[in-house]
Amino acid sequence: MREMGRRAVLKFKSSEDAITYVDLLTRRIKVGELIIDVKSNVVELRVRGGREAGDIMMAEALKIYGALKARNGGSLDLSVLITMAQPPHPVPFDVVTTALNLRGFPSELSGMKLRTKAPLDLVISIIKSTSSLYAEMARMNITQNAKKIIATHALLRGLDVPGAIQELMEKGAVRENESSGSALITASSSFEDYVSTIRRGKGIAR
Repeated sequence: MREMGRRAVLKFKSSEDAITYVDLLTRRIKVGELIIDVKSNVVELRVRGGREAGDIMMAEALKIYGALKARNGGSLDLSVLITMAQPPHPVPFDVVTTALNLRGFPSELSGMKLRTKAPLDLVISIIKSTSSLYAEMARMNITQNAKKIIATHALLRGLDVPGAIQELMEKGAVRENESSGSALITASSSFEDYVSTIRRGKGIAR
């Protein structure tokens, strides 16, 4: 990458990566104020307009570039990940981080960044899956704690929401209670205790 004031030349591994970058960039930045020139695997950016707005625009462009370059893990901006994944429902990133950790990829949230050893494609996939699971559970009467446990179990086991609930009920991790005439699904323990049980190898997620 060469950055020259309000101009930057960004190099990618392939022309496909360059096109992916431009697609992400144009979703987040007003293209009228950003001149984009693509030549094979090289993207040249030039910003026009006021200095302050131009500096913000260039910083955003470089933030997206950094995320795409971190194909094998790194420090990823959450807003860029959301743009890349386009989740249909808000995502609890503590569930995403937990799922990555339990899959063997050390990960942690640090402010508005996700620091992870996981490949970018896996991170995006888990964000999308988590969002879909939460969208499905939004129509169901489930406590927030139970939702975290169900979503994590579903991600680890490759299950849908009903399948995850059934397995967790059989293992006693969640239960169904009658509340005001309707069934409410609650957890038998905190989310943290559930995660600790998995890490100790007691088999809830197996």
